[in-house]
Amino acid sequence: TFLTSANRDGDGDIYLFDAATGEVLQQLTDDPNLDYQPRWLPDGRSFIYASDGDGTSDDEIFLMTLDGRRTQLTDNGTYDGFPAVSADGQYIAFYSGRDGDYEIYVMDIDGGNQRRLTTSAGRDASPSFSPDGRWVVFESERGGRYEIYAIPFEGGETTRLTDSDGDTFVPIISPDGQWLMFQSTRGGEMDIYRQPWELP
Repeated sequence: TFLTSANRDGDGDIYLFDAATGEVLQQLTDDPNLDYQPRWLPDGRSFIYASDGDGTSDDEIFLMTLDGRRTQLTDNGTYDGFPAVSADGQYIAFYSGRDGDYEIYVMDIDGGNQRRLTTSAGRDASPSFSPDGRWVVFESERGGRYEIYAIPFEGGETTRLTDSDGDTFVPIISPDGQWLMFQSTRGGEMDIYRQPWELP
């Protein structure tokens, strides 16, 4: 089974699909908001997602179980979105405009201990964790175009991972920790690329 956001009734809701047949097994959200970016927790019974606040810029992040219990994890009156969960299910990375610029934040899986990881003049977005949970990778336009960077989960110096002629987005590290995957326009169109994941 897999989770996805789909516009089947005029807005975006989260659905559970059968991976083999494409059949809808369960509609998990049903509200007028755009619900997006669902990500499983390791228990396979709950997931996180973001919702756009009925078309406003007040996106927030939620934790939901397959039996319909929902917990709102952020509530800042501004954008909190594109959440990603660590492999051990203990932490969430996301990006937020709460401090006047889009930066990367992390929090506990229950929404506690929210803290800012990045500080830059450009937009930082689309975070995800390394499999060992030690790093958060993300896209940033701090250098004038979008490239991929990494920052330790505990905070510290950022490391630039890509340098191309195009914009580079949506980094993900393979579960075996061997590859950094991302989208890029470096070849003139938006394609998917990979390069070795080489940080310690």
